[in-house]
Amino acid sequence: MGATTYAVPSLVVLMSWLALGEVPGVLTLAGGALCLAGVAVSRSRAGDARAAAPEETEQKAERQETAPRPEEAETPK
Repeated sequence: MGATTYAVPSLVVLMSWLALGEVPGVLTLAGGALCLAGVAVSRSRAGDARAAAPEETEQKAERQETAPRPEEAETPK
């Protein structure tokens, strides 16, 4: 449902054009295109971060395995 939310403004402009005869202006179309481009960029970068996340998780797990546990650490005397 989240991805379809981005299409709502475009559909409203189209429906108002068809049902009410409100012709969208050039700035309206340019603004809509800019917004959709921004959404596309933000979603593509989020996908890259999610793809990198498993590697970071594996590296973190390896560091935790090599780190001494609190009960194994020497206490100062």
